Amino acid sequence: MTAAVPLVWEVTTTPEFGETITRGEVTATTATDHTSQVEVWGLQPTQVYYFRFVVTTRDLTGR
Repeated sequence: MTAAVPLVWEVTTTPEFGETITRGEVTATTATDHTSQVEVWGLQPTQVYYFRFVVTTRDLTGR
């Protein structure tokens, strides 16, 4: 299994991800069981947001 997986995270107000509100990069590693967590600031409490993590490499195989 790959030791480190680079990810891009994105937050938007539409499910189509047409306009990104904020984004960043994070790395998922074996030390955290390839999980990741980010803190996003400045969001409005009554607004609905959508988020996703995108793998930035193409050589991963899941099972």
